[in-house]
Order: sequence, then structure tokens, then C-alpha cells
Amino acid sequence: AVESTQSTGKNKIKRLWKVDGPEDKICTEDRTQVKTLIVDLMLNSPEQVQRQLSDAITIIGAEDFPAKWENLIGDMVGKFQTGNFHVINGVLQTAHSLFKRYRYEMRSDELFTEIKFVIQNFGEPLTVLFEKLIGLAEQHATDVNALKIVFNSLVTISKCFYSLNYQDLPEFFEDNMSRWFPRVLPML
Repeated sequence: AVESTQSTGKNKIKRLWKVDGPEDKICTEDRTQVKTLIVDLMLNSPEQVQRQLSDAITIIGAEDFPAKWENLIGDMVGKFQTGNFHVINGVLQTAHSLFKRYRYEMRSDELFTEIKFVIQNFGEPLTVLFEKLIGLAEQHATDVNALKIVFNSLVTISKCFYSLNYQDLPEFFEDNMSRWFPRVLPML
């Protein structure tokens, strides 16, 4: 029942969030309230519901991010510190959903400005998380269950990294190759 409700909510956001014409179907206060609460709600939900809410964040982000939702990345990055893999993987999956469009969008100044904004706010925390997860993989090399969790996160980090580097090699990642590539090569 909860998953059905969340799916309905996601579909309403999909249908109503975009402003087409002079009449806005969702008032400004409600939009602000949704954006204020949705990340925490997603991260505190069961996995099936989390996926629906992550999709809703992606839909909202396609319309509002970053110009009308500048704090989204900061809110998500703050969740990396929890140490809770359910939360971390929820954030990573949402980031991947937001960033994967960089792979197929036409090159433009607007796109590069957005990618630069994302990297300025997400690049270092993503790199630190990547380094910590590689350390955990080495530490738990004989624990299959722990490795499944860690590698699930590493796969999603790799997807984010790929999306952020698809259009061009950003300066941040160029400057931090020594933090990424020696750790990526053994995984290949």
C-alpha cells in the first residue's frame, strides 16, 4: 500500500511539476515543502519506496536543479557522513539518476555551468567516499556480504564518475587523477 501511494505521488509529480503556461498546478509553498522534505523522506524509507522517491527527485531535479534547488547537492552530500549504507546508496542512486543525463545532452554553456556547479559541490565528497569504500573493500576482503554492499556503492560511484566526466574531463578530476586511477585499475 505504501509503495502504491509513493508510485502515485511520483506520477503526480511527473504530471504536475513542470510549469506549462501561465497556470502553475502546484503552489510555490508546496513546491518548497516537497523539496525540503523529499530527500530525508527518501532516505528513511524502505528500498522499494526509496526508488520511487529517488525517481521523483530526478523528475523535480530535471525542472528545478540547480537554479531553483541549489541546496540539493549539499543536502545529499551531508548524508555521506551517516555511515549507513542504506542512506549512502540512496544518495548515490539519486545522484546517478540526476547526473546520467549529462551523457546524452547536447554540449552547451548551460550544461557545462551545471556540471561545474555539481563538481564544485559533489566532486570532493564523492572522491573521499570512493577512497573510504576502497579502504573498506581492502579491510573486508574475505567477507563476501560486506564486499557486496561496498561494491554496490562503488558501482554507483563509478556511474556518477562516468556521467560527470562524459562531456569533458573536468579540472577537478584531472587534478585528482592520483586519487582515482590507482584505485580503479585493480577493480578492472
